[in-house]
Amino acid sequence: MRAVVVNQASTGIEVVDHEKPALVAHGQALVKVGYCGVCHTDLHVSPWRL
Repeated sequence: MRAVVVNQASTGIEVVDHEKPALVAHGQALVKVGYCGVCHTDLHVSPWRL
């Protein structure tokens, strides 16, 4: 599965491939996200560039 991670505040974000996590507790769910958004306020306060 693909994930967007923040490695360090100064270097920004990176899209990486991860193994699908195992569900280890009763009541957990793995949710497939089709789209997501970032609001302008998030861009303004983040210390890293997108």
